[in-house]
Amino acid sequence: MGIFVRWSTRIKPLLTDANKAERTAFCEFDSLWDVVHLDEKWFNADKDRRKVYLVPGETPPRRTWKSKRFIPKVMFLAAVIRPRFDHDRGVNVNATVYRDYVINKVIPAIKAFFPSANKRVVLQHDNATPHASITDAELQAVSTDGWMFVLRRQPPNSPDLNALDLGFFGKVQSLQYKSMSRTVDDVIRTTLAAFEELSYEKLESVFLTFQW
Repeated sequence: MGIFVRWSTRIKPLLTDANKAERTAFCEFDSLWDVVHLDEKWFNADKDRRKVYLVPGETPPRRTWKSKRFIPKVMFLAAVIRPRFDHDRGVNVNATVYRDYVINKVIPAIKAFFPSANKRVVLQHDNATPHASITDAELQAVSTDGWMFVLRRQPPNSPDLNALDLGFFGKVQSLQYKSMSRTVDDVIRTTLAAFEELSYEKLESVFLTFQW
């Protein structure tokens, strides 16, 4: 007699031969100490199905929305680096917004907190259209005081080659969903709180998986 086993599967990107060749060239060992992973993600106030734990006789909470389209959501731009010991110490993300955040927020934060010996930093992102808005001339303009910023685009159809898509966004969202949100402000508050709550060991585990 056969036995049925319950199994979950996820849809994977369909890779062309060119995609596979580019992934192989990309996946050479890298310590990742000087690589900043950039990406965007939508975070929703609620999801269709939730698990709840009830005591005997307790009534499950009733959750209502006008429709799934009306569930508030916020797009976040994140930038992460591999954790290391420091010896010293609400709009859509379009091309204009992305360039402004990277040039005027991400790069100044890197200069303030990045303990890089040679001050050469690789900014890695995918091939989304807004990402092409950052030019080499703009990076040269902010490459001052010994800093050098260069862009690296990950291979097409390869979200698993970015630490954020590979696992860190999922870890943030799993914590964010533990808090109930009803408004855009709630989504921002709970997502930022979840980001702060995650330990650097969790991020390091994602980078180790990425290297593996």
